[in-house]
Amino acid sequence: MSIPIRFSLAVAVALSAAAAGVARAEEPDDEPAMVALRGRFRDGLERYRAGDFDEAIRVWEPLLSELGPDKGYRIAFDLGRAYESSGDASRAVERFELFLRGADSAEARGVALPELVIALRAQVRARVAALIAAHGRIAIAASLRARAVVVDAAPPRAGAFVAFVAPGRHRVTIEADDGSRDIREVVIEAGQLVSLPLALPPAPPQPARPWAPAPLATRAERRVHGGWVWGAWAATAASLALPALAYSNAAALHDQYSAPHVPTSQERSEYNLARSLAYVSWIGPLLTGSAATLLSVWYAEGVRVVVVPSVGASGGQVEVGGSF
Repeated sequence: MSIPIRFSLAVAVALSAAAAGVARAEEPDDEPAMVALRGRFRDGLERYRAGDFDEAIRVWEPLLSELGPDKGYRIAFDLGRAYESSGDASRAVERFELFLRGADSAEARGVALPELVIALRAQVRARVAALIAAHGRIAIAASLRARAVVVDAAPPRAGAFVAFVAPGRHRVTIEADDGSRDIREVVIEAGQLVSLPLALPPAPPQPARPWAPAPLATRAERRVHGGWVWGAWAATAASLALPALAYSNAAALHDQYSAPHVPTSQERSEYNLARSLAYVSWIGPLLTGSAATLLSVWYAEGVRVVVVPSVGASGGQVEVGGSF
């Protein structure tokens, strides 16, 4: 392994078991969840033993997020070892420091630390000091306009962080929110800390646009719903049934009372009434047909055009109605 500090595998396994069993005595009601977490931790430990440090990190990082720094600080120790073994000294120191803060915080709360944690705390402090002495550090300050920062060929990171790099020349690429890039060269020595504020040059001011009225937008609104038109024509068609029946009755009486039959006065009156009713029955179709025609014309020509222009920068609107 690439870690110079003398952590024996037995010590690491013992600490890992303690990390996976985070405060069993403190939270007895959470036993089923903790059993699952310990199982997931063991999966990462197997990856770590097999030398697959990246996969171990992928398994352990979610555990640390779920437990939080107070309960999961012991897993932070294992993550620090995995990051250092994979060659990422920056994140290794971040996780080692999280372990140290968690152990100190637990002790301040009156929690009795295991002897193993106390011993490892002293060794981790020494290891962090050794990493600082062997590397140069580029402290990246946070910036509202910096979307990501790339140190050499490392994966991009956002926010404030400290990059641990080998002594020598390095390139820092700052990617701004607007897509622009600011590339800086840094020459650094072992043990040196270079602060690199991300004070990107201000964005050029946008030229003021002269005010101009927005193009007019129009929309058409019909005053009569199409359903009324179809309903009027349907009523007209239905009203034709009455004249058809009346004319059919009058025609039947006409045939019945025609020659050689000699109609009586009552039969003549009956026929005349039927014929009059047949004439009168056309009033319904005429009325409904006229209404349907008027509605159709109104539907076709009664279009209301609404003009909606924007008014200045306030976003107000004005509606002007017209019919044609």
